[in-house]
Amino acid sequence: MPYIGRGPAKSGAFRILDDISGSFNGSTTTFALSAGSAALTVGLPQTLIIAVDGVVQEPGTAYTISGSNIVFAAAPQTEATFWGVELGDVGSQATGTGASKAFSYFTWGS
Repeated sequence: MPYIGRGPAKSGAFRILDDISGSFNGSTTTFALSAGSAALTVGLPQTLIIAVDGVVQEPGTAYTISGSNIVFAAAPQTEATFWGVELGDVGSQATGTGASKAFSYFTWGS
């Protein structure tokens, strides 16, 4: 049966990150990020969903981003699992410079 009505809205360009758990050794905190074997440069840690051993990590606290690297606050244990998703095209960051010079928020849609 064909679709009836307006077409679905544009969805995000989500990308599954390559598994980096093979590099976990209990002491290293910095790991190169990639998706489909291509280096991944991320602007804001909030554009990633990261889980270590099934526990979703808080961006900016449990991990930060430095270029194409993820830097964990604490080194993942050797046996830990990893999965991550980049949330591409889900919103854009807006900043203001009017009377309240320091505000930043996310607007959804492009």
